Amino acid sequence: MKKFLKVTGIVLLGLILVLGVSGYFFVKNFDLNQYKSYVSDIAEKQLGRKLAINGNASVGISLIPTIVIEDVELANASWATAPQMVKVGSLELKFALLPLLKKQIVIDKIAVINPQIYLETSKDGKNNWEFDKPSKAASAAAVTAPVEAVLPADKQQSVEQAASDSDNAAMALLAGFAAKNVSIENGLVEISNQKDGSQTKVEIKNVSMSANSFYENINASFDVVFDGQAIKGKTILGSLDTLLSNKAPYPFDLSVTAMGINLATNGSVSDAMNHPSFAADVNVYNPAGNMNAPETTLKSYVEGDMKQVKAEIKLLNIVTNVITGEITADISGKIPFITADLRSDVINLEKFNQQSNFAFEMPSLI
Repeated sequence: MKKFLKVTGIVLLGLILVLGVSGYFFVKNFDLNQYKSYVSDIAEKQLGRKLAINGNASVGISLIPTIVIEDVELANASWATAPQMVKVGSLELKFALLPLLKKQIVIDKIAVINPQIYLETSKDGKNNWEFDKPSKAASAAAVTAPVEAVLPADKQQSVEQAASDSDNAAMALLAGFAAKNVSIENGLVEISNQKDGSQTKVEIKNVSMSANSFYENINASFDVVFDGQAIKGKTILGSLDTLLSNKAPYPFDLSVTAMGINLATNGSVSDAMNHPSFAADVNVYNPAGNMNAPETTLKSYVEGDMKQVKAEIKLLNIVTNVITGEITADISGKIPFITADLRSDVINLEKFNQQSNFAFEMPSLI
């Protein structure tokens, strides 16, 4: 019996070694570059833009299957200034091993290194992120395959419905390949508008997102520079399933530090995919001397949509000067129209910082 077990163990060990060595040489000699043109063709049919993979595409040899693609470019609209809309230095995808054995695709991590994104609006109002729409049949074919490969049968309907009912085919495709962890490093986003000549620059130091599954909340953190101003923060968002199904308000909980000001807000967005409206508690704190202003605390409840915003000022404390009230802003026109009803028992101007001109600007502001 012992001899039998010994022989069996040796045979099993030999099989494992043979499979391991065979797998090693298969991966080592597998040339992913031969599929680059195939991927480019699919992207061009779906987006109407040329996708070029100029760098190497390789499969990593480790216990975690990994694909690394370098130097990727997506062509810009013909009228846009920059030749490319998107440039990516390196894209790394790590797949979960066990789901692959069941013919399911689950991405554990996506790492995007040195991306550059150029968003532009033309003088006649066209946006370069608006792509030529493929036929519904083509979109459905592109969405169905990844969804079926990734999600169980009882969970596919919400994604497929989102794709068929609206223009969310691209989002459904993204949901099908949703990664548990996504990170972006050393990126750049430039936004320009030819109509008014405005330009905005966002430098991405690090952005990371994680979610255990398509149906669980997303945790994210960010460290960016917006037009020269550092912005850091973290947030908890609802699941991708909640966002795509569009049946329930999409929750968020956000804390941000920008320009020395601390902001914390939590609330939700309803009908985010079509006609978004929001409601949230907003707390703001500005320490004394920051931006040459006195210490200020704001606690409010804000709600609105793309046409009107209402704010209930529960507490506006400016160095113990307490103000409450309501503010309404009509943002449907070219120029916002703001009405305010603010109340306070007393305003003591002596408590304001003498170095600040804030107190003297209050009448003209009102």
